[in-house]
Amino acid sequence: MSFEAQELIDQAIKRHGDKIAVHWSGGRDSTCVLHMAIQSDPNIKVIFQNTLCESGETWAYIRKLRDEWNLNLHITIPEKTFWQCVKEYGLPRVRNQEGSRTPKCCQYLKERPGDAMKKKLGVVAYFTGLMKDESHQRFLTLSRYDSCGKSQDEIAFCAQRYYKKTTGEWAYHPIANWSSEEIDQYFIDNKLPINQFYLKWGGIYKRSGCLLCTAYLSWEEKLKISHPFAYKRLKEIQSKERDAAFDGPGKLGAYL
Repeated sequence: MSFEAQELIDQAIKRHGDKIAVHWSGGRDSTCVLHMAIQSDPNIKVIFQNTLCESGETWAYIRKLRDEWNLNLHITIPEKTFWQCVKEYGLPRVRNQEGSRTPKCCQYLKERPGDAMKKKLGVVAYFTGLMKDESHQRFLTLSRYDSCGKSQDEIAFCAQRYYKKTTGEWAYHPIANWSSEEIDQYFIDNKLPINQFYLKWGGIYKRSGCLLCTAYLSWEEKLKISHPFAYKRLKEIQSKERDAAFDGPGKLGAYL
């Protein structure tokens, strides 16, 4: 089962009314979904999960589109700072490493504040810019809904829509089956402004988000070019974490 992105968005807004929101990161993918959503409902709720670790370019882009598109924008506040999370839980681990899970910083900077905001706004469904094309793990996660045979309220699940019993929410991923080339074409066809973050430093960043994230393989080679001082601090912490592993638990906090 597959839907055209705009068709799915129209269906979801009709189904949920003012109880649906767009999760917007300021990145290319979620900006496409946001643009489509405001064609159906110009006043749709838009949630930006502020981690306090976004680039200046992303913040400028958020403000620009907020004003130009007259967005009904709601910005979350982290429960802890990134550096507090690092002190308490260590640096985020690369997610494909054995035993790695969603980093604690994601929970306190994004997930928990986002959940609180949706509860405050009465949101029971949301759109994202998630795509299978982003990674092999994302492909597996979304694709399993295509063949799961499950439904809720007589609405069949697929990669583009499903109900999350753990949170009691509907998740909609209108562009789950798109490619990066289709994103580029959508920007061209609709003359959308692009986040300048993607254009700096020779275009090394293909995704926007938390600049300080160490949970992906190429963070070092990118950050040392774009933000060398942050890179140096993170490498120092990484080195001290390794030393602390030999000294026993509870030693890392003394280094931070």
